[in-house]
Amino acid sequence: MFDSLFEKGLLNFIMLLIVTTASCWILSRILVKDIDRFRVKKGEESANMYVIKTIRLMIWMVGFSIVLGQIKAIKPLGDSLLGASGILAVGISIAAQTTFSNYISGFFLTLHEPFKVGDVVYLKEKNISGTVKEITFRHTCIETKQGTLITIPNTVMNTVMIEDLSYSGYTRPLEFKVGNEVDLDKLKKIIEEVLEKNELALNKEAKITVDSFDGDSYSISVPVSARTMKEFVELKNTIIPELNKAFRKHKIRII
Repeated sequence: MFDSLFEKGLLNFIMLLIVTTASCWILSRILVKDIDRFRVKKGEESANMYVIKTIRLMIWMVGFSIVLGQIKAIKPLGDSLLGASGILAVGISIAAQTTFSNYISGFFLTLHEPFKVGDVVYLKEKNISGTVKEITFRHTCIETKQGTLITIPNTVMNTVMIEDLSYSGYTRPLEFKVGNEVDLDKLKKIIEEVLEKNELALNKEAKITVDSFDGDSYSISVPVSARTMKEFVELKNTIIPELNKAFRKHKIRII
């Protein structure tokens, strides 16, 4: 009676279901272990769960499609899921949905790793900076220096410019204005002397940027690097008084 419902009979369907389920489980385990070994080789402690869940989902979708293909009433659905045209149609239909777009964006963020969990990042266009705490299917969580948690859709994270401040330590600019009579070469030398005295400064060479000139003063920006955000705050609190003292000594006008 039930044999007529399946392409090769009920018994063959049950056997296929058991074999497919076992194969999907074994394959997902093997691939996950390979990913974990690869990431440990790169120096990371464990595989990213986002990638693991994505791979598992894809494996089980294929297995599910094979099983569906043996049920006569819904065989076209199983075949379409496996066919290129069916996959394209499904992809196009759900890619327009915000949730799926966030998922795809999150997958590529995890795959290419412009930043990792634990990195300090700065989103210039959004004026947001903080530590990446989690990358989920839908969003990225960033903890700000004020202690608040910001949830940002992955589609946003995949389209804005992101500065990874953990790439070579934590780097932020010191900004101030000086009088237009200042000798910029002399100013650079003074800043380097102050940085040289501080052990927390990673970069002892001052890279001065003149952001603007209003006729009476220069807007100066000097990137300062430390190993962590905490050390940067300590460095900044030490450097600013020392710079003010050095500027007064050399009669440099701070505005």
